[in-house]
Amino acid sequence: MTDEQRERRREYFSRYYAEHKEVIKAAAKSWHDAHYIPSSRVLLSEEEKKKRKYDRTQKWVKENKLHYLELANRACKASRLRHLDKWKARSKVRHAIVRGKLIRAAQCSGCGLATTTQAHHHNGYDFAHALDVVWLCKECHLSCRPH
Repeated sequence: MTDEQRERRREYFSRYYAEHKEVIKAAAKSWHDAHYIPSSRVLLSEEEKKKRKYDRTQKWVKENKLHYLELANRACKASRLRHLDKWKARSKVRHAIVRGKLIRAAQCSGCGLATTTQAHHHNGYDFAHALDVVWLCKECHLSCRPH
């Protein structure tokens, strides 16, 4: 586009805008009202931001179910391979509970709270100590983890 063409085009649009100013403004306002969320990042509370992010994620998962399952399976498999000793120890505990060789405690051995307990491998995930677990509530279990 030459400079002369550019100048003619600019003049045309200037004239068009001057002649149709009200129609253009009304159309812009209509679009703005339909699509714009005023300062959503600034005005929303942290809880509302988390809720919206969760809703967006759930919507994406519904729309992309097969892709999501493929990604989740791939991540699960990779994690299992990275931490094979942990996976084997946890699996051994699950199977022992199902078979009745290990009984889940009704209360936490850390704080004594009567709640659902989790198995904590306090001697590590070594195969020899796989069934050597302490039953802790979620809070106690999280507090004894290194990270």
